[in-house]
Amino acid sequence: MLYFQAAGCDELCMEVLHRIRQIRLAQGEETPRVQRLFVLASPDAMLPSAVSEAYPGLDVAVVTDATHGELLDLFVVDGVDPVSSDRVYMIDPLGNLMMYYEPTDEPNGILRDLRKLLKWSQIG
Repeated sequence: MLYFQAAGCDELCMEVLHRIRQIRLAQGEETPRVQRLFVLASPDAMLPSAVSEAYPGLDVAVVTDATHGELLDLFVVDGVDPVSSDRVYMIDPLGNLMMYYEPTDEPNGILRDLRKLLKWSQIG
């Protein structure tokens, strides 16, 4: 599960990261197959200490100037910028964008989708 922010992490960001963690943990024995990646889309961004303290094990990446446009363009869906959308993206182990979720989507729906993807997938 992949989540973008420009820099920092506001209240909505913390809520989304919490939801992602809970969805991952709800996978039970499949939990190790689900990775979480928080991408800071500003080359100057620093990971807020509140995030690293609240979400240990969260993978974090910072987009560089060289890859900024190229990476973000991969996640533009329906013309919506991935950084400002607060969407959560589901990526398979081969790097394919499988689906995305709006911040208003119910966690139970995401949970059901993820369980199906894990059941059908023989990789990762």
